[in-house]
Amino acid sequence: MMSNLFEYLQKTNLPLQDEIDFQTVKYNSPFERDSGYDYDLRGFYKKYNTLTPESTNGHLTDEFKTIIHPTFSIESKYYNNQPYAVNWNNNRQPYKRLSEMGIL
Repeated sequence: MMSNLFEYLQKTNLPLQDEIDFQTVKYNSPFERDSGYDYDLRGFYKKYNTLTPESTNGHLTDEFKTIIHPTFSIESKYYNNQPYAVNWNNNRQPYKRLSEMGIL
């Protein structure tokens, strides 16, 4: 049971000083109020040292979406052949596909 819980809570742990830096950056980012329950914000921060989206839509990359994210995709580092993962290149209507599978 506990291992399944950890699968759903996939997150990056940061050393104390990095966590303090992360919290400062997060407070000054568009994600200040984002709980990060379905996205590994710390993982993104650790890799890119920012929480500023490069895209114009205000979203971070799929790379750190956890398996409980509504648009979890094959581009996530947590992808492990889950059948519900969106392949943006092959699925023109990913939300419809997820809802048909009873996931969204």
